[in-house]
Amino acid sequence: YFFTAPTLFHTLMRIVKNAEFSKIKYDFLLENSNMIGYNALVVQYGGNKMDNHCIYASVNMFGSVGAIGDSYTAASVENSEGKWIDVVAQSWVGTLCKRAGVPFSKYGKGGATTKSYLDDRMSDVLNSMPNDAYFFALGINDSNRDLELGTIDDIHDDDFTKNPDTFYGCYGKIIAQVKNHAPKARLIMVKIMTNGSKKLNYDNAIEDIARHYGIPFISPYDDDFFSSEAYNDYMVGGHPTAMGYSMIGLAMERLFSKCVTDNLDYFKFSTVG
Repeated sequence: YFFTAPTLFHTLMRIVKNAEFSKIKYDFLLENSNMIGYNALVVQYGGNKMDNHCIYASVNMFGSVGAIGDSYTAASVENSEGKWIDVVAQSWVGTLCKRAGVPFSKYGKGGATTKSYLDDRMSDVLNSMPNDAYFFALGINDSNRDLELGTIDDIHDDDFTKNPDTFYGCYGKIIAQVKNHAPKARLIMVKIMTNGSKKLNYDNAIEDIARHYGIPFISPYDDDFFSSEAYNDYMVGGHPTAMGYSMIGLAMERLFSKCVTDNLDYFKFSTVG
């Protein structure tokens, strides 16, 4: 490929629009876009000026990843014959991890609330080999059913069995047990992937819980995909299709990268859990 100097210049400007320049001033370059000597351009990383539309970090920093959640994590779909199945390979965590070449464990359970998860799926998590990282993506069914929210005081760090069966309390029980099971793992909470006013208090609770434990959280609606026609208008039975879950996986790839760049100290060492 051959580029004229001005074409190459403007291409570089688009690529590094959020970077800082040394040696040459950006304004000077704009005013002299037909000048020669483009090889004099030196681009330097600009501190916190990282474009969140770019992907800087991947789950390939981990040896393995686990995902705890409900039917959206299980990738439950109603297929063309009207049967409900879980499409493991096309799940959002499957898409996220396969693209990075990282093995994953999908601990999703259709219809799960934070309370029912403790009885129906938690043993599978604890009986498996520890993962290097875990995503926590519960809350859809708690919010849909208006289950008791509780407060941050429902989390008892000295003994999680004292936690009451509220959203705060049950989520605290889940996280405490994963931390005991995989004490060196990196943990990431995910706010609710569905929309609607009913979820707002539960999303706020997820933030509270994440801050309580000192772990980062992902807000799905920070990515434009979750507000798109492709996500909202192509549901079947209130759930994405395999196409939709695959798209969620790509959105989560972008969101995870943003999560890492926003929490560099937390992810500095990706140690086996």
